[in-house]
Amino acid sequence: MEFDVQGQPADSYLLLSEIDFPGWRAEVDGAERPILRADYALRAIPLQPGDRLVRLTYEPTSLRLGALLTLLAGLAGALLLWRGDRLTSRLDVRRPAVG
Repeated sequence: MEFDVQGQPADSYLLLSEIDFPGWRAEVDGAERPILRADYALRAIPLQPGDRLVRLTYEPTSLRLGALLTLLAGLAGALLLWRGDRLTSRLDVRRPAVG
């Protein structure tokens, strides 16, 4: 989410009427800023005087962890398939003659 905040006269806060939840990051004019809890449940970002571009991104740790586990599981599966294929190609499987 991006917000173009214009003309606040003194140090202030951008108050968002959304529940504070882990995983959000805030940047103000490209510099990372803390996200504070306001009114027990909402999010607030401290701002300095002047025009500001505020950018919020959602990057939860659980998403990165899930992506890493998925990658590792895929690599393990590929390795098992590769090893299984190599093993069966080395075996001389002979079927008894029917007759």
